[in-house]
Amino acid sequence: MGVTEDSAAGMTAEQLQQLLQLKNVKPTLTRLIQENRLTREKISGRLVYFPVPEAARRKQQQQRSKETAPGSVARPLPPLEQIIALLVEIIQRPRNTPRQWVRRLARRGVRIGTKDIQAVLDHYRIDRKKGLLSS
Repeated sequence: MGVTEDSAAGMTAEQLQQLLQLKNVKPTLTRLIQENRLTREKISGRLVYFPVPEAARRKQQQQRSKETAPGSVARPLPPLEQIIALLVEIIQRPRNTPRQWVRRLARRGVRIGTKDIQAVLDHYRIDRKKGLLSS
């Protein structure tokens, strides 16, 4: 899976799912890990997938550490009205993808992008898989 090798800082399942435009990448990721073609590490409560070759993996892990380090520059949050509309959408349709939330919110006149959604999920430590606040 060359996608993770081309990444600057590894990729989460959600990022891979969006990039590859697949409905569910997790079975494939599990298989690739079992075949020793990918490795993963839990960082800030999220599984991040990395390439197996040590040099590429270390470089990406270092970049990921910089991005998730306390005091690192986080993506600014969208306006409060958008956050509230998004959280309501998440509560009503927790199984949807960020792309689906974007489309549904756009129909109601709320303009928010998938990167903004990811920033909100990260900020409030919402794990889409569990639908709960993670610690």
